Amino acid sequence: MPKRFTETLKWDDPWFRALSPDAKLLWFWLVDKCDSAGIIEPDFSLCEFQTGIKKASDKLPELTNRIGTLENGKMIVVKFIEFQQGKLSRECKAHNPIFQSLEKNGMIDENGEIKGYPKGIHTLSIGYPMGLSNSNSKGNSKSNTLKEKKENPTIDEVRVFCKELCMTESVGDFCFWKWEGNGWTNSGKPIKDWKATIRSWKAAGHLPPKQNGYTKTLSRDDRHPNELKEQTDLSTLPVWDAMKDS
Repeated sequence: MPKRFTETLKWDDPWFRALSPDAKLLWFWLVDKCDSAGIIEPDFSLCEFQTGIKKASDKLPELTNRIGTLENGKMIVVKFIEFQQGKLSRECKAHNPIFQSLEKNGMIDENGEIKGYPKGIHTLSIGYPMGLSNSNSKGNSKSNTLKEKKENPTIDEVRVFCKELCMTESVGDFCFWKWEGNGWTNSGKPIKDWKATIRSWKAAGHLPPKQNGYTKTLSRDDRHPNELKEQTDLSTLPVWDAMKDS
């Protein structure tokens, strides 16, 4: 059985709150029973049997602007594709059933664009504000996809974090310049959480690196304040024995 996303904030939506209990149930039934394009040929007798709603068709006026009627008499959940898939592309095999359903139900024009509703309730261009990609050129979907660039940490931030993990600042320098030179990638993949990566490397024994003097151990004065909770026992220091004998 197909699995679909659900909007957990719908219970706070004024439109949804204003629906009667039966209309809410009808909305859930339509969203669950429609195809991958949000299109459904409603069987209200089946709906009433499965949900217990009486005269389900009488509840449709409450769903105005969320449900459209096609020329063939079928219905479509206006923003279904936008919510479930985002941007469509013919280059994505997973989207093929959606395009097939839209074409089968007369929703694709001669230019490959999605048509609007014949009754003018809502057009699909409004229902899908992110638009549809119908180009077969390679790389087109990538060029149209805007990715938010994640800001990388400064060298000082990496140094401070390494000291918090009881490593020297030079280890922070090592990590920072290694990633800076690799374009902030690790094994060819973008680094999603640099702090988690440092923790992982330290736990695996890769940090501090055993080269170029990075293996230096922090002195107590260099350690993070959390490591200085206990006072030093002077009797354990070599100089203490020399002082006792003087």
